[in-house]
Amino acid sequence: SYGNLHYAIWLDGSSNNNALSANNSYGNGAQGIFLFSSPTNNNLSANIASGNGLQGGGQGLELFTSTGNTLSSNIAYGNIGVGIYLISTSKGNILTSNIVSTNSLAGIEFVNSSSNTLNSNSVYSNGTYGLELSGSTGIVSTNGNIGYDPSLNLLPNTLADIWLDSTTMASNLTLYANQVNPVGISKVGFSQTGSYLISY
Repeated sequence: SYGNLHYAIWLDGSSNNNALSANNSYGNGAQGIFLFSSPTNNNLSANIASGNGLQGGGQGLELFTSTGNTLSSNIAYGNIGVGIYLISTSKGNILTSNIVSTNSLAGIEFVNSSSNTLNSNSVYSNGTYGLELSGSTGIVSTNGNIGYDPSLNLLPNTLADIWLDSTTMASNLTLYANQVNPVGISKVGFSQTGSYLISY
């Protein structure tokens, strides 16, 4: 789906238990794929979202107040906004084996969201941060490449590979068996009480 003024694919309200697979959403005015206002248990797999946000910063894939969805093997690149964006109490979502690169803002961003899980994602060469947390807790990333492509070539994100916001509520992140650019972790958010990163 391409060239739409606003969204290419939009699920909202009671749009539950759907499967979106192998779609190509590019060159749209807003989000490429948008889950809005409480859709649950949807499976988004092997989709490509690129070049979206032409009307002002839309994301490749966005989950807004969305719970229990699975995003796997999607590619989000070259979007004007964020590659994959979870906002407004989006929780219990699972992101697996997604490739997120060359977006104008962050690769994957969580805003006021909790208890989301990332596994084996590659996040690199984005315009601001690779993985960004603002007021988000219980985020766990396993076996990911942050600042590296899937072949483990070092391709840092522009401002930092991992960033925790220090101006909103505390954020926390757990990393297990990730490949992270050793100089790519911003220290900004760690001055706020309750913010932390655990890596093991």
